[in-house]
Amino acid sequence: MVAVPTLDLLLVPLADALGFPVDQLRLAACLVLCIPTCTFLRAMRSMSLSRNILHFYSIVLGIWMSYYMYGLGTLTPIISSLIVYLAMKYLPTNFAYKFSAAFAFIFVFCCHIYRMLTDPYGWHMDFTSIQMLLTVRLMQFAFCVHDGTLPLTSLSSRQRKYRITKFPTLLEYYGWHFFLPAVIVLTFEYNAYMAYITNSPMPSKTQGQTTTHKETLIGWITSALSKLGVACLCIGSVVVLGGKYDVSEMEPYCNGDHSLMLKLWEIYAVAVKQRMRYYFAWYFSEALMDISGYGFSHKTGKWTRGNNVRMLTTEFGQNLHSCIDAWNKRVNKWLRFYAFERLPFSKSRNADITFLMSATWHGIYTGYFMAFVTIIFHRFTVQVARQRLRPQAMKNAVLKKVYDVLGIAASQLVLCYSLAPFLLLQASMALRVWNSTYWIVHTVCGVGALLVRAVVPLPPRKPSPSPANKSE
Repeated sequence: MVAVPTLDLLLVPLADALGFPVDQLRLAACLVLCIPTCTFLRAMRSMSLSRNILHFYSIVLGIWMSYYMYGLGTLTPIISSLIVYLAMKYLPTNFAYKFSAAFAFIFVFCCHIYRMLTDPYGWHMDFTSIQMLLTVRLMQFAFCVHDGTLPLTSLSSRQRKYRITKFPTLLEYYGWHFFLPAVIVLTFEYNAYMAYITNSPMPSKTQGQTTTHKETLIGWITSALSKLGVACLCIGSVVVLGGKYDVSEMEPYCNGDHSLMLKLWEIYAVAVKQRMRYYFAWYFSEALMDISGYGFSHKTGKWTRGNNVRMLTTEFGQNLHSCIDAWNKRVNKWLRFYAFERLPFSKSRNADITFLMSATWHGIYTGYFMAFVTIIFHRFTVQVARQRLRPQAMKNAVLKKVYDVLGIAASQLVLCYSLAPFLLLQASMALRVWNSTYWIVHTVCGVGALLVRAVVPLPPRKPSPSPANKSE
């Protein structure tokens, strides 16, 4: 049951006319309504009103939007975040941050189980969407509070930047969680939110100094309009395509009487169309960040602080690593700085665990795990190509161009093919798709990597400087 049935009276007929899911149309409506509310938030901030008013404003409207989207499911982020808040405040810090991080992850895991029981293999939006983002924030909060109790010499520059030394009030805490421009789409650290509320730049990671760049009216308007334009183009392409290249078409098409090239094209086109929906939500939210004033970086003087995706890099990256890093950057940073870099194992083992952690965070569908395990496999082939083929290609300008073009094409093929199970959700459907394409990407990448390792030698390592040279 939604909070504003009157609004649904307008959206449901529109969804039927456009052939668009009504839950996704609700998300779009909330984002559009955020334009005036974020503009007002910016105005209140410029008037130097009490911080508590700004917190309360975001909490009220953020909870309203969440309730409209997810109904009583909004109680789950409110209750789970309160449990972490109380744990971090009253339990011993060395235990509290471990408990809170584990609780947040286990809680979202249980939410995914509930979703599997109530809406198996459905693409409908429910409260697990906001709970996933909250899990990122709660784990960040737990580690940052713990970092605030440690000596500065034991912390990295990034940990020093985001460490929390003053425990927040409940109003500040929920103001961060329900921050209006980001509550249903984006996530970021608590210190970044408080720097925005107090209208002060974030300290430098290296020297703790602030910069003097100041935002301009034309700057935020231009940045916000450009991002809104990209968002509209992305969602417009989805509407224009209609039912063509839907996820539901992939498995029947690939098992039909079509050539291998057409099947691979179908897999690619379905993946790109699905990504356009995410681009719309992320670019729109980035625009809202700019409208509210959060998106300005005092360090660079650019409106990039709220950015979460680089569409051109994701779609035309020269290697798999670049494509993945440019997608959902804030979650990638969470996985990197709060999982990968804090795990006590080797880099390779940490990377594998982080991939599996990412799969579990997304959900417990068998297709998710198939997709991420496949990506782990392809990391091996990418590593072989980079270590052995790239140095050879760099010796010649023409070869480098060919290598770059082939890298773009191969990255997209591998990415879309590997993530087909992610879209299909079911392992059985994904296996039928891969069977229909003769497992060609797995085979070519695996056999190709073994052949390259056997034929192309590693380039000689550059000699490390002697101790005498180092001292000079």
